[in-house]
Amino acid sequence: MRSRHLDGPWNPEEPVEVTPEEYEHQVLAWLRASESNQADLHVKHLKKITGSGGEYEFDVVARFTRFGGAEFVVLVECKRYAQTVKRDLVLTLHAKLADVGAHKGMMFSTGGFQQGAIEYASQHGIALVIFQDGKATYQTRARGPVVKPSPWVDLPRFVGVRMTVEEVEGHKRWRSHTLQDGDVGAIDEFLADT
Repeated sequence: MRSRHLDGPWNPEEPVEVTPEEYEHQVLAWLRASESNQADLHVKHLKKITGSGGEYEFDVVARFTRFGGAEFVVLVECKRYAQTVKRDLVLTLHAKLADVGAHKGMMFSTGGFQQGAIEYASQHGIALVIFQDGKATYQTRARGPVVKPSPWVDLPRFVGVRMTVEEVEGHKRWRSHTLQDGDVGAIDEFLADT
């Protein structure tokens, strides 16, 4: 039987094997796919932005306009970690957003996120996306050991799982929304919520 990850059942047991270049280029591809769904969205890789605290380099910076010309800036960080991302890193991204005058943030992680990180991000308009091997989407109804997908099953190389939590009538409601090539609705939904 498959064991659960100690920091949350939504996290991968093992981080995906991906080079830094593959990782950032896949995130770029998803955001650029969202460009076709969003009016006036522009995505740049490894962009430097100066704030009152100095200069920061972000893995990706996206800009788009809404409401007849108001510009929105989205800062994106890609964390290639074996362990889960803690709330402190999300707090740091939130502080950078404020320092450079950006409006939204996104963080991708190969190791997943601790519960406190997801809760904080959900309260502060930051999207958290777990970057995984596409095989993570393969499910069976078999009992016992995890069954590997057959070679003929058409699975994407990588997938992302956007995690959110909200309070509903005093209870936490966890949501996950998968994104992959050809389906970037999780990003579109986040960007549309301005």
